[in-house]
Amino acid sequence: MTKEIEKKPKQKTPKFKDSYDEEFSWEDEMEIQTRRRKLGKKSQWKENTKENPKEQW
Repeated sequence: MTKEIEKKPKQKTPKFKDSYDEEFSWEDEMEIQTRRRKLGKKSQWKENTKENPKEQW
């Protein structure tokens, strides 16, 4: 006997909440950037890949 597995659809949360916010201004964007800097997080895009793409490999 095989059981049928019921899959519930995952609830998707917006990845970028600012895109759904109507009153999102550049000041809010700057606040997010300063928070990220305080946490020490860097952007995913590396500037080195522009200059030397072979260094990644």
